[in-house]
Amino acid sequence: MAGAARTLALAFEDYPLYRDCLPDSGKRAANLEILFEVLLRFGMSHGRVFAAPGGLEAVLILLDMPRTRITAWNMLRSGAARLFFKIGLKFIRTQMRITKEIEALHDKHAPTQHCYIWVLGVHPDHQARGHGSALLSHCCKELDEKSITGYLETAVERNIPFYIKYGFELVERRVLERDSLTLFAMIREPTG
Repeated sequence: MAGAARTLALAFEDYPLYRDCLPDSGKRAANLEILFEVLLRFGMSHGRVFAAPGGLEAVLILLDMPRTRITAWNMLRSGAARLFFKIGLKFIRTQMRITKEIEALHDKHAPTQHCYIWVLGVHPDHQARGHGSALLSHCCKELDEKSITGYLETAVERNIPFYIKYGFELVERRVLERDSLTLFAMIREPTG
């Protein structure tokens, strides 16, 4: 799990959501590694975690919704208490506020059964080599086979064309002015 957490920490080191919450760039990767250990543990307990075919160049966490709920209790059971001691209360408060916005966006656009692509990250040394595409392609194939809608959000506008290539449609752009953050909600209906 440590290798997957490291891959995600490096992949998201400059992600707007985390860059603003963790302004100390010298500690950001280490703090994100702790966060992603919790998210991976949650994903393994309540969803599925996929790694790139060649190793840990890319990692995807997929949750079956609405069966899986991202609750405070489930997060605590996945080790989230460590975040308070390792990263701090300010980070947790900011994350909780932003998570409420993410949940509202999610509930608005994907209220019924669907798969939530919660996390997809590619190690910076391995980006643009097809690792993320391999994971997303596998995920979309599974969604089509089961005739299930896919949902995700991103805070990086340049990621949108990548997701569109796999059949996702941008359904909302939401600006969180307090956090200087823009979220893009995307839906993919099954094909075939």
